[in-house]
Amino acid sequence: RLAEAIAMFDVVVQSRPDYADGHHNRGNALYKSSRYEEAMSAFGAAITLVPTDAGSLFNQGNAADKLGRHEAAVLAFGAAYQLEPQDGAASYNLANALKELGRSDEAVVAYRHAVRQGRDDGAVHANLGLVLHSMGKH
Repeated sequence: RLAEAIAMFDVVVQSRPDYADGHHNRGNALYKSSRYEEAMSAFGAAITLVPTDAGSLFNQGNAADKLGRHEAAVLAFGAAYQLEPQDGAASYNLANALKELGRSDEAVVAYRHAVRQGRDDGAVHANLGLVLHSMGKH
């Protein structure tokens, strides 16, 4: 059914290229189909139309992360975090991308922020512990 959904969203964005939600929803369907490069482009189109769309920025970061493009993920998650600093998920994903880039000090700050924003699960604590351990801060 995802292929059919993508085809429908293709029609939507072709007929209404200025419809940001159409690009966003197309990106979601492409992401779920593991078509991450195309998903990044779709989310990028939504962001071009609505630069303050934290959801599209967040999802673009997820697609970039799936492609191993951690710098692009940091930029997208960082922008989503700036727009919605209360979003613990954006902070957590930002921290993970920073960790992948070896930017440990920044990752620690982002993980701690995620905990303060309610993202207080085992994965956050485990990743924070791993980064602190790698920094020699036991």
